[in-house]
Amino acid sequence: MNAADHNKIEVLLLSGKNNHKWQLTTPAIQNVLEGSGRFKVTVTNN
Repeated sequence: MNAADHNKIEVLLLSGKNNHKWQLTTPAIQNVLEGSGRFKVTVTNN
């Protein structure tokens, strides 16, 4: 982890299984959060 990542808020994004279009929404949410420069996002598919 570099110095810039150390100051970011860590987010665990739970993607989902089959109850919504998680294949589309997960990357969109991740891009919005990471694009702000304030968050470090980890995605789980479990």
